[in-house]
Amino acid sequence: MQLGKDKNLPNDGEHWTDWIPHRIKTPIAEAFYALPHKAKAKRKLPFQRTMLLDQHAKAKLRLLKSTNKELDTLERRQAVAPTDERTDKLGRIRKAIKIIDAMQPHDVVPATWNTLDLGE
Repeated sequence: MQLGKDKNLPNDGEHWTDWIPHRIKTPIAEAFYALPHKAKAKRKLPFQRTMLLDQHAKAKLRLLKSTNKELDTLERRQAVAPTDERTDKLGRIRKAIKIIDAMQPHDVVPATWNTLDLGE
């Protein structure tokens, strides 16, 4: 993922489809779409990020659980020895939890809350 981040790939190159440039994806997708549709046949979409709903729910739950655990730990530390840095991080974590809660089944679930786009 570090290499994907360095190359400014979508989603930091987390999925294999992120590594294929749009100039290659677009003509292939158009060729798939141009194929005649057969009755009772499923139309395939090339380079589609797929994750089963069950897998997405598990990944989202795992991310939410770890983020909440980190929030609890940070809140305890802040209660004992408050700092401005911890206050800022607490705000970012709370914002990340709201984003995680609002995730839809087609959204990418990162491994940690740090890689979420918090809109800052």
